[in-house]
This record gives sequence, C-alpha cells and structure tokens, in this order.
Amino acid sequence: GGHRADEHVPGLGVGAGHLTERQQRVGRQSWDAQRSRDARQRITRRPARGHVVRLVLAPEGQLAHGRLPVPIRLNYDQMSDSGVYLGHMRDRIVGTSNAGAVTHATGVKAQSASFGLDEFGDPVVSRSGQRGATILEEAISAGKSTAVINSGFIAEPGTGAFLAEVESRRDVTAITAQILESGVDIILGGGEIHYLPVGTVGRFGQEGIREDGRNLLEEAEADGFTIVYDLEELQNIPEGTTQLLGVFAAEDTYNDNPEEQNQSLGLDNYGQLLPDGTPTNQPTVAQMLEAALPILSADPDGFMVVMEEEGSDNLGNDNNARGALEAILRADDALGVAMDFIREQDPNTLLITAADSEAGGVQVWQPTPFGPALPETIDQPVTLPVNPTDTETFQNPVDGAEGRVPPLTTFAAQPSLDGEMGNFVAAWAGTPDFAGSVVAKTYGMNADLLNSTVDNTDIYQIMYQTLFGLDSLPDYQDGTNEGDVLVGAEADDVIVAFGGDDTVAGDLQNDVIYGSDGDDVLRGDLNSRNSQVGIGGDDIIYGGRGSDRIGGKGGNDVLFGEDGNDQLWGDDGDDILRGGLGNDALTGDDASGGQGSDTFVLAVGEGTDTIVDFQVGVDVIGLADGLTLGDLSFSGNSIFVSDEALAVLEGVNTSTLGAESFVTIG
Repeated sequence: GGHRADEHVPGLGVGAGHLTERQQRVGRQSWDAQRSRDARQRITRRPARGHVVRLVLAPEGQLAHGRLPVPIRLNYDQMSDSGVYLGHMRDRIVGTSNAGAVTHATGVKAQSASFGLDEFGDPVVSRSGQRGATILEEAISAGKSTAVINSGFIAEPGTGAFLAEVESRRDVTAITAQILESGVDIILGGGEIHYLPVGTVGRFGQEGIREDGRNLLEEAEADGFTIVYDLEELQNIPEGTTQLLGVFAAEDTYNDNPEEQNQSLGLDNYGQLLPDGTPTNQPTVAQMLEAALPILSADPDGFMVVMEEEGSDNLGNDNNARGALEAILRADDALGVAMDFIREQDPNTLLITAADSEAGGVQVWQPTPFGPALPETIDQPVTLPVNPTDTETFQNPVDGAEGRVPPLTTFAAQPSLDGEMGNFVAAWAGTPDFAGSVVAKTYGMNADLLNSTVDNTDIYQIMYQTLFGLDSLPDYQDGTNEGDVLVGAEADDVIVAFGGDDTVAGDLQNDVIYGSDGDDVLRGDLNSRNSQVGIGGDDIIYGGRGSDRIGGKGGNDVLFGEDGNDQLWGDDGDDILRGGLGNDALTGDDASGGQGSDTFVLAVGEGTDTIVDFQVGVDVIGLADGLTLGDLSFSGNSIFVSDEALAVLEGVNTSTLGAESFVTIG
C-alpha cells in the first residue's frame, strides 16, 4: 500500500550479490547529490505513494479478434484514462524500440540509436536529475521490489533499457548481464543462449553465445535466485522465494516469422520443441505476472514491474496478423491480471501502457458496403490498390487468419449487439515501425494524470510521481548541440546543455546542471559573475567534456569539472570541488566575499590540479576512489602519489597539513 512520501530517502538498495560498477556509479550519487536531495525531501507531497505496473503494448493495433473467444470489451477497453501518444525522438519523428524504452525509463528524449547513452556516449541524464539511473534503478535504490517480464528474450529494449546501458542494442549478452547484476528481484522471459557461454548447451537445446566465458545461470543460482524453466515450475516455486529467474526459451517464447514460414516449420505462434521432441510448456506474460505479484506485493516499500509482450511488436513486423492478434490478446490477459490486483488487493497501484511506435501499420479491411461480404475462404490472392492515380498498378496483399497465400482464410469479427459483423482481413502498411495510432492508457492510482494528448516523456513522469510522490520531480530543460543560454526557473531545476559552448544558470533553488559537450560557463544560481553571497541553493554541477568555467555561487554546492582543463569556483558556502580529468584550477571562495569550508577532491590519474585558496584549518582535501593518506607524499606545495603530481597548493607549504586536513570520499 501507500506510505508517507517523506519516508523516502534515496540510497543504494541491492537485491542480492555484490555491487557492480554500474550500481556503485548510481549509488555514488548519494554523496555528490545528497544536499540537493535532502532539500527536495522537504517539499510537501501527496501523503501516499503507490506501485507501478508498466505494460508495453507494441504496437497499439486496434484490431478486432477473429475466431478467438474474447469478451465484448477487452481489459484494455476498460482502462479508465487514455491519451493519444506522441513518440518522436531527439533526432527523428518515428520512435525506435530502444530509444522509446530509454525515454520511458528516463523521462527525457533520446536519440534514435540510444540504449541508455546519449549522442556523446555518456549515460543519459534522467528527468529526476540522476545520470545513468532509470526509474527502475531508482526504485531498486529506494528499496522497492522490482521485476522485468518479457515474452521475448529479456534483453529486448522494452525491459533491457530499464536496467542496462550499452552502445548497441545488439549487444544482448552485455544487456543480459547488466540486468542480472542490477539488483532486480524478478526476471522472467526468454533468452537462455544469452546467459550461457559458447560450448554450453542449455535446457532448450541451443548452445550459448556468451564469449566472456560466464555462465550467468550458475551465477544467478549462487546469488540466491530460484530458477525455473516452464509453467509448471513457475507455478510451484518454493514458499518464501524472493528472487526469481524464469528462463522460458532459447530466445523468444513466440516464433518470430510470417504465418507461412511457421507452418512450414510445424510451429504455432508461440512455443517450440524441446530436444526430445516434446513441446515447451511456456507461461504467458499474464501467468508470469500472476507468479510475480505475490512476491512483489509483500514488500511494504512498494514495487515496480516493467513488462512487455514483445510478440505484439515482432509479429507485427513479420506482418503475421494471426500471431499479432494472439500476442495482443495475451497482453490483454496480463492487463486483466493487473486490473484484478488493483481492484481486489491494492488500489494504490498504477497500471500504465505505452508503445514507442506501431509495428507494421496494421489496419482492418472489409469490402462492404461497396462489394460483396468476404467469405470464410478465398481461393485467389486478395490485394488492395495502393495509389489509384499512379500510372503503375501497385497492389498491397492482405493477410488472413493463416497468412496471405491462397486459399486465404478470413477473420470472423465478433458479433455486436446488432448482430453479425462479417469477416475481415488485415492490411499492412509494411514491415517497419510507423508513427501511427498509438494510444497510452492508465488504470488505478493517479490514472487521471494521463492527459488526452501525452508525450512519451510524460509516461515516466506519471510513473515517477506515483512511486515517489506528486511533487518529487524538479523542472527540466535541455539545450541543443549549438551554443545555448539556459536559465532555470524559481523551482528546483535539472538543466542539460548538450553540445556547443553554452551558458547555464540555475537560479536560486537547488539545481542540477550538466554541461555535457563544449566549453561551457555554468553557474549554480543567478547568471552573474559575482559570488552571490547569502543567496542561492545547494547545486550540483557537472562540466562534461571541454574546458569549462564553473561557479557554484551561493549555497553549499558540489562541482565536477570532469573531462578538460576546467576552472571551478565554489564561491559562497561549504562546497565540494572535483576537477576530474585534466589540469584544473580549483578556487573555494571568491575574492568578492564568498566564504566557506570547502573540500577539494583528488584522485589518481586525473591530472594535476591547482588549488588556489586552500586555508589550513578551514578547508580539507578529499581523497577519492580508494586513495588514502598513506599513499601520498609531499614536497613543498605539491602533493604526489609516486611520481604523479596530484595537486599544487598555491601559497601553502604541505608541511603545515596534518591528518585533519584530509577526509575520505566514498
């Protein structure tokens, strides 16, 4: 159920096992962002938070369902709120599966090739202000139970982009490993070959493709996961199971082919044959969700599920109408499971559906009233004219219940209250994804937050506000790859400048600023050179690539120069300054009057920093990335590790430094 919003303090929560590099990076934000977060915790929020079940229905094809026992209205039809979905990316109007999932996972527009990285190769900065942390990873860090469910292999973008970041969506073995290492509690899907090394044959008779030698199934078992391989095992997991890994296919539980090809292989839409010739007994996504919910809902801190019926996408791209219809019905069954949970067990739960695009551009066609009704079977090919004004007579073949090769079997529409509705066929615009008739829907807690026209970034915001409180998100703005001037508003801001030589100022609240690429001027508060003594918020500023000028201005700020030869000024307040890669100049207090006790952070391999105004007994030197006082040597005004000069302290002889001048940065 719901809990008081002010109980939530972000931290690192791990389901099992050791902390991976990615988890540590997400968790490290506890020290470099805590001041800003603490301030945000004081904002008044709705008293209750809830759970989120996110189901991907891709495509959102609006087809009637022939020759299948369906109710008068689907579960999808009974969801309470709906919105026409705008799915454009940063660089194109038609969404991609990977970038669409990144946008849902982070709340910001991604470029079309993104799988968690921006166009400069850096982790995407989420709408909440965290870099390289999706909403599902924030849920894990907050101690909430989490699950990813997919009818395809688990590295599919609809689930994978919530827990992994890679340069290419084709790097499925890396994505699978990151999912397993993420701290997520439940993983249900296909893709056994992505867990296993080359030379190891799995339960489904196919050899693994991992080239790193790792057997992720053995690792998962050692980390405490219960592993199941079919429906019977899933429905009989040991009592008390809290970590569950389901692997239900070598790759996908569906068969990703046109109807005729599946028929030639002796395959139906779903299910394959085991090595001994017996059919697989795979669960549907609805059955996977049914098994997951009792585990997840036992967590008093709440939970989040990301689930995708990938067959509704891939079978659409195959122009397999029969398979796409079954996939959509399977997805609808899962909607019913979630809606029953909301109605019968916990109304403080949000169900939200979204899709990045429409696979195949499917439409329904009947010839009446302009021609005779379609019979059950048609012996000759059926085609539709594409452009009647063209001098060439292009024709578009239609799809029946068993494919398009004659004899074609038509679909039978369900009767309406007025009687029989006749037979129909499916027409496809093509095999790619299209920006078409995508509709997002919600049901349960905060369902009314979905507007009638909804941007793809809004999906994240609705989920985030349900998990963490209605006022939990700062304002957000981003720039272009040109030189921009960006100034924050009167609320807490997240500002991402992207490329170009930018000027950014956060205004007077607690802001998070990312310079990204270019030689930027970044100011925590007002867009002014003075130190702004006694005013301003506690800001976090990242310079990114380039030689940047960064001023914290008023407040207790955390400044990162990152890559390049940067100049950092803490100005007024107790500030933390880390130059990062390059030879940087660090000034704690501005000559115009800014004062405070500042921390200058050093690490091996980041260049030689010049600390301009170190005050012994007031300021301290922070030792990061495992660096200890015992590693250091001193000569004159310089600090060394072996032959590497880490810092030069202007006007200060290092012999005046005692142990109290150093602190460890975790």
